[in-house]
Amino acid sequence: MEILDTVRVAFEKVLGRPMQDFGRDTTPRQLPMWDSVAHVNIILEVEREFGIEFSPRVLAELTSVGAICDAVRAAV
Repeated sequence: MEILDTVRVAFEKVLGRPMQDFGRDTTPRQLPMWDSVAHVNIILEVEREFGIEFSPRVLAELTSVGAICDAVRAAV
């Protein structure tokens, strides 16, 4: 499974709905349900799925799906 596909599954688990029109350029502005609490839960789910832990510096940069995918790629 591609990193983007696994990240999509994490979003679907946390937000409780299928992610249509989901891609690297997706940001919280496009998904109103991607609020600060959901963001924390999404990141925790991504970390769990990949068996990684992001540093606080990296966490501050996770502002889009693409940034999350890039951070995962760098961590695995």
